[in-house]
Amino acid sequence: MLKLGRAPLAWMLALLVVMAFLVLLGQPSGLASILGVTQVEPADVALARQSTTPPVLLDVRTEAEYRSEHVTGAAWAPLADLGNYVASHPVADERTIVTVCAHGRRSAVAAATIAALGHARVASLAGGTVRWRELGLPLEAGLGETTTSPVAVVPTTRFEQLVTVMTAFVVKPIYMLLALVVGLRLWRRPDVDLALLGRGMLLFFVGEALCAIRVVGGPLPDLLEMGHGLGMVAMGTCLSWGLAELVDRRVLGFSDPNRACLVGRFCQGCWKREPVSCGVQRAMRFLLPVFILLCLVPLSAEPRPMKLHYLVFGTVVVDEVTPLIAIAQMRLYPILGLCFFVVAFVRLRKPNDIERAKAPFFVGLGLLSFSLLRFFLQHAFGQAVVWANAWEELTELATVLTLIAILWIFRGQLGLVAQTELPSHTS
Repeated sequence: MLKLGRAPLAWMLALLVVMAFLVLLGQPSGLASILGVTQVEPADVALARQSTTPPVLLDVRTEAEYRSEHVTGAAWAPLADLGNYVASHPVADERTIVTVCAHGRRSAVAAATIAALGHARVASLAGGTVRWRELGLPLEAGLGETTTSPVAVVPTTRFEQLVTVMTAFVVKPIYMLLALVVGLRLWRRPDVDLALLGRGMLLFFVGEALCAIRVVGGPLPDLLEMGHGLGMVAMGTCLSWGLAELVDRRVLGFSDPNRACLVGRFCQGCWKREPVSCGVQRAMRFLLPVFILLCLVPLSAEPRPMKLHYLVFGTVVVDEVTPLIAIAQMRLYPILGLCFFVVAFVRLRKPNDIERAKAPFFVGLGLLSFSLLRFFLQHAFGQAVVWANAWEELTELATVLTLIAILWIFRGQLGLVAQTELPSHTS
């Protein structure tokens, strides 16, 4: 059986990272730092409003909050409809958009959203209306002129609409059904490698089911999407771990102390017979810093909250990446992955103890693979969400089909069928 180690150091480290993130999210300045948003002081904004190119102030709070009190001259653009406002109220490139809320949290999210939509000069008002009031700067009440506009619908071609329908109602149900069948077939197998593959498929199915519930308007959409993301992380973890165990136990023989390792012919000696360090372990210690470096790729880009409306055969479809989801995908997951890789690297310092490094390594790999997938899709396609969604669905279908092909081709060797059931190739 797999040995995960007596001291759950990796899980403790992950918990500390999550707690640190929650503390940062609770602070306006911390949230702005995570989102990569510039904060500007109220006094600087008041001074800039007297220049020839004054900033545009957008109050992103609720209508009741805005009616009660807001910065004099600030337009009302509620956070939920911010994308529509920006699309229908273009701002000259030389002018800065300053988002405003009560304390600076929602305005940081709004600033990140506007930046993701392509405006170069955007900032969040540090301290919000609370600090503005403390400095004695002018405020006013009432709604004034309505600043929200009808929903702006992103145009799509007929072919793109057909792709959306096919991926949502054909591709997704097919790979979900296949994942469920494979998962149910394997998850209780006594073989560790096959059991890992089965559990990965079942967790992936659960995550995709949560995604489907969110798409049709289920409650707590952020929580459902977090579950969807964790399902994909679990699939990446279990599939990579299961396939590695399958190759090791059934081909290489690395983990079996009573079997000659096929990699041994490339080593000067084998740890199973001589007091030498393992070549595979040394190679892993070299590769782990590469994976740690890859974790910095999504961390180097700004999280991109997004809300777009597009037409699919007469129906307006809403595609949204909320600030919480954007932070999880581009900050939380890669940082957690980095932490797990560091734990795996530390555990590999003990000679010939690669088993204890497996759990943190493959968990880190699952976190990193999902974060990189979303990073490349978002930055490759931008607002062309039809193609970003389509390629994600097709990638998931290809992954499930590849696993099924491996299991089918080697079904006899894996013990999935009796040897007598295999076709004979003798003449």
